[in-house]
Amino acid sequence: MPQNIEKRVEILEPKVEALEGLPERVRGLESQIVHLRAEMGDAFSASRDEAAAFRAEVAGRFASIDGRFESIDARFESMDARFDSIDARFESMDARFDSIDARFESMDARFESIDAQFESVARQFTATLNAIRAGDEETRRYMRVLYEDLIERIARLGENR
Repeated sequence: MPQNIEKRVEILEPKVEALEGLPERVRGLESQIVHLRAEMGDAFSASRDEAAAFRAEVAGRFASIDGRFESIDARFESMDARFDSIDARFESMDARFDSIDARFESMDARFESIDAQFESVARQFTATLNAIRAGDEETRRYMRVLYEDLIERIARLGENR
């Protein structure tokens, strides 16, 4: 068995020697980890600072946009007030036009009444004209009769002399 132990010892010796260098390697690794931690802490801190700066910048931009929207809202409210004023003016004008329309309708009714009166006067005038014409004809016939009678009397007077 001694040979077996010797062989084992020979195998174990390089392994133990390799393990003896392990604390140094662990210390080096520990140093690298500490350095990595420091770098990562700095990076995280910088990232936090950048995120905070970005957050502040975004908040500022949103505040600026909010201000612009408030300005636009104020303009729209001003325009709404102007449109309301214009609407009121148009409603007033509509009322005036309705009043004028009513006056025209009243005048139309009066003109229709006057037209009817003129038609009545025209019918009366035509009837009167026809009556005058008939009377004129009767007067002419009567005048002819009188004329003929006068001529006949003058002729009789001329014969009697």
